[in-house]
Amino acid sequence: MTIYVILPGLLLLFIYIIIDFIRHRTRNLLWRLIFYSLAFYGIMVLHVTTGGINIPPRPFPWAPPVQLVPLDIVREMVQGVASRGFVWFGSSTARLNFLNLLMLMPLGVYLPLLFKVKSVGRVALTAGLVSFFIEVGQMITTYTGLTRPRGFNVDDIILNTLGAVLAFLVYRSLSPYLAPVIEKVEKSV
Repeated sequence: MTIYVILPGLLLLFIYIIIDFIRHRTRNLLWRLIFYSLAFYGIMVLHVTTGGINIPPRPFPWAPPVQLVPLDIVREMVQGVASRGFVWFGSSTARLNFLNLLMLMPLGVYLPLLFKVKSVGRVALTAGLVSFFIEVGQMITTYTGLTRPRGFNVDDIILNTLGAVLAFLVYRSLSPYLAPVIEKVEKSV
């Protein structure tokens, strides 16, 4: 049986929100609403990266794949284009790389908005560590049979981190125009 992380995660988030509203009413409401959306986003990332938890665990007879060559995606993309041309819907490589770029983009906005992270380096470090722990978690849960086969791919870490950094740079360039909203969030803390 596979238990999808999204259901218990959303239930726990709902319970947390109710308790939080009972304890704090509307104090810091805007910041808390954005924080709830961060928690929801985290649940979604966990759901997407695990694909569900196997109960009981189903060990797989092979070791999870490990890809440690940085930017091996370039070779995969070139080989794919050379063999069949660029086909978005037929190319799982292009699609997965694009989705890996998107996955941590929200983190690049949440970090400065909720936690006042101001430097590109801190965003890159945080996103890189989050992505690294996702990859290690996927490999461990695959090895133990808790999830379907997932491996460790250094390119996923690079793309996830790049996505968060790009989103941070867009956020930072738009922040002068969003200053009134950002000030409201900062004042509500």
